[in-house]
Amino acid sequence: DTATITSTAIERFAAHWTALQAEEWYGTQGAELRKSRAEGWERFASLGFPHRGQEAWRQTTVEAISEGDFSRDAVGHVTGSEVAVCGPPAVATVVLVNGVYHPELSQFDELPDTISVTPLLDELATGTVAREYFATAATDKEHPFLAMNDALWTGGVFIHGLKSDQPDAVPLHILHIGSGTDQLMNQTRTLVAAEAGTNMAI
Repeated sequence: DTATITSTAIERFAAHWTALQAEEWYGTQGAELRKSRAEGWERFASLGFPHRGQEAWRQTTVEAISEGDFSRDAVGHVTGSEVAVCGPPAVATVVLVNGVYHPELSQFDELPDTISVTPLLDELATGTVAREYFATAATDKEHPFLAMNDALWTGGVFIHGLKSDQPDAVPLHILHIGSGTDQLMNQTRTLVAAEAGTNMAI
């Protein structure tokens, strides 16, 4: 029974939504962002998990997600040497471990001043540019996983590019590393704002 499975799965993820709202930082992120999250959860609860009876998903199974018993807060332990093995050498690299941005593991020696990388939550709290772009990105209201992410995302970065005179695009490598458990749910978001004249390749 697809309806029963979907209902049960949503109840399982509702526990993550409840736990998220109880976290200390949740109330500090501003009313606008809390409203966006609540609307995302309402959409997800209404849409439910996609299934093969839907044309767009008829060749895709999501049971591994809908039936999974995931941890949302697993703390990852990764060393700089482990990061070096994963990423290309001599390239600016943004490192996220279990969905959380780690500037101390990231490498920005090759990154010009025209490109900045900051934690997304911090930037949304203090920067008007991030808020402007955030409001216009990822606007598909009928995608269930986007709705889930609208509600549950907790990590991520804001990458802001300004006009550059460099003739070649600056490579920026985003490296996501999972550590600590096989049943880990990373709800992260990368927001890229490329102003006119930005020259970077992600």
